[in-house]
Amino acid sequence: MLALKPPSGYYHSVKWGWYKIGISFVRQLLLLPVFILSVGKEGYALWLILVTIVTLINAISVGHLHYSSNLINLTYHQQDKKAELAQLMGKIFGSGVFLIVLQLVVGAVVSYMPFLSGISKLSVFYLESHHARLGLLFLLIAKILSLYTNSFFLRLFEPFNKIKQTLKWQVGSDLLDLLLTAVSIYVTGNLLVTCIVILAGNIIWSIIAITYVKSHVWFLGLKITYNKHDAFKFLKSSSLLNASFGIEKFFESGLNLVVVQAFSASVLPIFTTSRTMINLFYRICNSLLLPLFPDVQKQFSNGNHAYIIKITKRYWSISGGILIICITLGLPLVPYIYSYWTKDKIEFNNSIISLLFIAVLFQNFAIIVTEFFKKTNFSRQILLYNILKSSITIIAIIFFGKIKYYDGMGVALLAGELFSMFYILACFKSIFNNDRKIYLYLLPVFLFCISMGLYLEIQNYLLFALINAVAVVFSIVKFKPLAVT
Repeated sequence: MLALKPPSGYYHSVKWGWYKIGISFVRQLLLLPVFILSVGKEGYALWLILVTIVTLINAISVGHLHYSSNLINLTYHQQDKKAELAQLMGKIFGSGVFLIVLQLVVGAVVSYMPFLSGISKLSVFYLESHHARLGLLFLLIAKILSLYTNSFFLRLFEPFNKIKQTLKWQVGSDLLDLLLTAVSIYVTGNLLVTCIVILAGNIIWSIIAITYVKSHVWFLGLKITYNKHDAFKFLKSSSLLNASFGIEKFFESGLNLVVVQAFSASVLPIFTTSRTMINLFYRICNSLLLPLFPDVQKQFSNGNHAYIIKITKRYWSISGGILIICITLGLPLVPYIYSYWTKDKIEFNNSIISLLFIAVLFQNFAIIVTEFFKKTNFSRQILLYNILKSSITIIAIIFFGKIKYYDGMGVALLAGELFSMFYILACFKSIFNNDRKIYLYLLPVFLFCISMGLYLEIQNYLLFALINAVAVVFSIVKFKPLAVT
């Protein structure tokens, strides 16, 4: 019997993951009021739209970079890895150049002012007065640099089981971006200048980070060559995962544009602020998850499926209990935090917030399975998962937009997370021939759904806390010492 225990350096990695969460929390806490005070609610809405567009353009290569990093991690644990890695790096670099050029071309097309006006539902005059076109292009170049540095080069530490190094540098990148954005918009009150400052900072940071990686990752020193045929063949092999990540990024950020079209630009700050606030709870558990995956990839490569199943069940027990405790304790404070955070400039919607809390629990339950499929290049399953989640959510938002039911934004997100979660669990069961008992781990989540529904109806916090206490006890019971044979 082999005891199931975290991989070497796990707790140090989690610590840096918590630092990332802390920076993300400060970012959301700080940037919203700074933007509102500097450029107003309308200027903040424009900033959100520019960031959303850039994120969607970046999605052209996000899945490709993850596919590439996964192959490097898996190849590193095989025989004759030196020749394999040199050939693989050539394919990655060749295909990467093509995708960077494609992003720049798409950015140039989208920044065409009438097109940008149609997407944002803002007038051409307003966009021109804020130099939205140039701001979009500068921000796009900055985020391309950040994406390739953080999602590829810094991940090259992972095959050596040094994910702590990856997280440390990513924390530095997040902190720099936060400081540059907050200081520049506060000092200048100008979106264009802010985008230029972010670009300059990313250029300097990327040069420093890539130079450091090259000095510590030996296979970057190999003779790397590539040709167009191999590059395009590699693009084809990564296309499913790339499409999947593109849809996922649209779900994460592109929904902003759907909300703008279904409702109006004025509703967008309510939607994004509510999602952002709830996602902070989700990120707490996500920090426990990501440092596990270099070792999970290794165990999967070696055929140790029992390890993967048991660590998945352990994550469900621990993370579910943590989330329910955090939400239960934090719920009474949410309206006050929201009011202080937004300076009472953005409306608080209790129904949307409550529905998003439920959605986050379903999302958290699915995340370890989806991360496993991503990290092992099960592209078809992830693609269908993201198509299902995005389609349900978008259709629901459009429907509720037609009838002007604003709470429907929360219902739409909950529906997408719920149905896609059941799909990805079915995929997990079919691959590992797992038993039906995995659905028992969902019981605390459904108890939380009941408690939140009752709380919305009768506003009895004591009953809400009591039911959630039962859910947490069940999570603790399911969390017990495990062993892998």
